[in-house]
Amino acid sequence: MAWTDADEDTVKAAILARERGEQIKRITAQDGRSVEYAEGASLRDLMSLLSEIRSARNAASGRRRFVLTSTSKGL
Repeated sequence: MAWTDADEDTVKAAILARERGEQIKRITAQDGRSVEYAEGASLRDLMSLLSEIRSARNAASGRRRFVLTSTSKGL
C-alpha cells in the first residue's frame, strides 16, 4: 500500500513533537507499517522519512520535480 496524506500528517506531527523536545520512538502508518527508533528519532531521521514519503507519493502520481537552471559566463 502506498503512503497516504494521513501518514505524511503523522510524520509532520512527530517533527513538531520532536522540536518541542519529546522523544519519538515509533511512527506507525495507516496500513500498519511502523518505523522504530531505538534511541528516539532525531529531527534528521524524521525529515528523511518525510522526504521519503513525499518522493514515493510523487513517483506514484507520475509527477516529477525538477528545477531548470541556466548559467553563463556573462560575456
